Amino acid sequence: VYAAGDTKRLAPRLAALVTERESRAHRFAKPDRRRAALAQAARLRKKIEAAVELTDAVGAGLYPVRGGMEARWQASLTALGRELLAWWLVPTGQDDNVLVRWSRTPALMRVVARVKPELLETMAISLGWSPPKEALTGDVAMLSMGLDTLSKLSKEANADPESAPSAYWSFIFPSAIALGIRSGDHADRVQTGLGQRMKEDDPYDWQNQLDRDRARISRPVAPIRRRLSASCDGSPLQVQVFDRLMIVGMGPGIASAAVRRLGALPQPQPRRSPRSERTFVDVTLYPRAIDAAFEVGNIGPKHRHSLRALEAWRRRWRPLMTRLREVRLAGRLDRDRSRLVVVGRIAE
Repeated sequence: VYAAGDTKRLAPRLAALVTERESRAHRFAKPDRRRAALAQAARLRKKIEAAVELTDAVGAGLYPVRGGMEARWQASLTALGRELLAWWLVPTGQDDNVLVRWSRTPALMRVVARVKPELLETMAISLGWSPPKEALTGDVAMLSMGLDTLSKLSKEANADPESAPSAYWSFIFPSAIALGIRSGDHADRVQTGLGQRMKEDDPYDWQNQLDRDRARISRPVAPIRRRLSASCDGSPLQVQVFDRLMIVGMGPGIASAAVRRLGALPQPQPRRSPRSERTFVDVTLYPRAIDAAFEVGNIGPKHRHSLRALEAWRRRWRPLMTRLREVRLAGRLDRDRSRLVVVGRIAE
């Protein structure tokens, strides 16, 4: 099953439908609420009109594959769209990249992205860290390794309505983030810069020493430097810097677990398809693992409202979650970078 359409013809109709829907939904509402709804519809309409400037046509299809279904969405890009994507996307990763292979280890969720280093540096600065210039490669991966319902950040009494969700979700779902580093010299500069804001762990700590011994098995990232530690509302934040990448662990024991996985990585396999070179974002969810984590989480009235809402949603859709092995969404560019392809796959 597939469908295609011309964005220049579809966009005006879609924008009109959005405005008409909001107008009907709030026709009996108070004047201020009605004006707010129409203003929001106008902003959405401008976004739709802006998307027309980036794409010529769109198409979508649903295909049966071995063990599941695959949905594929494609957009033919205009010259402006190609220029914008070329500015911040770097679809040139390699399958034997240590960071990519590390991201394929077991987790609840994994995200791999390849972007321009300048964009990654801008995002780091917005989070309060100024990385050394030209130190990052633009490769970034994240693994969500579990659910911590005992942390302070998971409790409703400690919820800060003004804090951004990203400030606590990475600790409620303890996560490890890996950032690619260009060379050992750049890694030394990263270590020095972070060391001014974080404390160094005792180099003779038995757990740290154990991680050092196991990590040396992975030659592309050795040698290992002292681990840096900080705290976020009582939850540990640890950073481990290697020559080729740095690992940020958010949650108890996450940095140690992430470092140990480096020492257990399999040998790189030859690339099977050139598509991986053009993939710039890859997101995978593992519903069965997520269901198991929530099952033992013992979520109750003391936890955050958003966490309780997720638990209610999980219970409602549990029959479906237990049947699905993975849900994957990947974005890539074709050979001449004229089309953006987003592929979603559900495997049982």
